[in-house]
Amino acid sequence: MRRLHNSQNAQDLAQEVYLRLLRVEDAELIRDPLAFLYRIALNLVYEFRLRRSREPVTFDSEAAEELAERPLDAAAVPAEPDASEQLQMEDRLRRVLAPLPPMMRAVFVLRKRDGMSNKEIADELRISVHTVKKYLCQAVAQCRAAAQQRSGRS
Repeated sequence: MRRLHNSQNAQDLAQEVYLRLLRVEDAELIRDPLAFLYRIALNLVYEFRLRRSREPVTFDSEAAEELAERPLDAAAVPAEPDASEQLQMEDRLRRVLAPLPPMMRAVFVLRKRDGMSNKEIADELRISVHTVKKYLCQAVAQCRAAAQQRSGRS
């Protein structure tokens, strides 16, 4: 869980570790079963991260840039939430942002909460503007995926 930052993925990989242990033909050859178990888990985490890093991120860069630069309409902004609604929204936001890598989360928060431009974020975090755009698109995609998973469960 600490390495994946997502309980669902951690549970899936834990199950895969168990399945790989069941496939061991001659368990008597294993000198240190705990070390063997950890090695399987580490290999699985590595493979998982490798697969995730190679997944293509699809987005319409023009639409993403337009949405990022466009100010909110006054009509689109809901009325001020009460304290309990505010706490629920903050909790949902924390859960959605928790799986994001720290740098991606920082880019997303600086953009959405602080209203910084891509150039300002790049200067602040000492990364390229291209990386800021990439992280914003990936963060939005992950947040949308999380929202779709949540609505699919309901």
